[in-house]
Amino acid sequence: MVKYSWDWLCFLSLICFLTSCTGKKTQLNDGAPLLSSDTLISSEDFEAFRRNRDYSERSVLQFAKEQGIAPGIVVGRMQLEGMIKYSMLNNLKEKYEIAV
Repeated sequence: MVKYSWDWLCFLSLICFLTSCTGKKTQLNDGAPLLSSDTLISSEDFEAFRRNRDYSERSVLQFAKEQGIAPGIVVGRMQLEGMIKYSMLNNLKEKYEIAV
């Protein structure tokens, strides 16, 4: 049995990409397909969060609660857009193991 460790954002992105749930795909610089960012967090709300420039754990938790999404999704988008390093706030991500 092979085990893979996934965070919530990667898992959601994979599922939506495979099922083409949005019909919108974006490409990262390395060409990897990813769920359109605006599907889970509206661009206007995220831009307001970005302008506030408070990237503390408390602020991320509050923003995620307001959006009705898991904090790990906010963290993943912040990391993807270069707002924080990939080593930051990972404690807010839920980890899943998929056994094949």
